[in-house]
Amino acid sequence: MKILGVLLMIAGGAFIYWALFIFDTTVRLDFGGMNFDRVHNLGLMNDQRNYIIIAGITAIVGVLMLLFGDKSQGAEGFIGQFLDLIIQLLQLCIVLTLILVVYLAINGKGLKDLLGIV
Repeated sequence: MKILGVLLMIAGGAFIYWALFIFDTTVRLDFGGMNFDRVHNLGLMNDQRNYIIIAGITAIVGVLMLLFGDKSQGAEGFIGQFLDLIIQLLQLCIVLTLILVVYLAINGKGLKDLLGIV
C-alpha cells in the first residue's frame, strides 16, 4: 500500500509539473497570410486547469495512502531511512506545488505572470 502511495505521489507530482511548465496554452494566430504573435486559447487553458486538478487529487491520494498505509511493509536499516527521507522530500515538494497552484488560482495569474515570462 505504501509503495502504491509513493508511485501515485510521484505520478501526481510529475503530472503537475507537466501541466504547469510544459503544457502550452498558446496558439499561433494566422490571419490572411499574416503571422501574428501567439495568443492564449481558452480551451487549452481550461484543459491545463483540469490536468492540474486531476494531478493534485492523484498526489493527495498518494499522500493519504502513504500516511495511512500498512506500517508492516516498511524497509529496515539504512535503506529504509533513506526511503523515508525521499518520501518526506516528495511530500514537501507536492505540498509546495499545491500551495503554488492555490496561489495562482486565487490571484487569477498564470505561471508565466508569476515567472515574468513575456
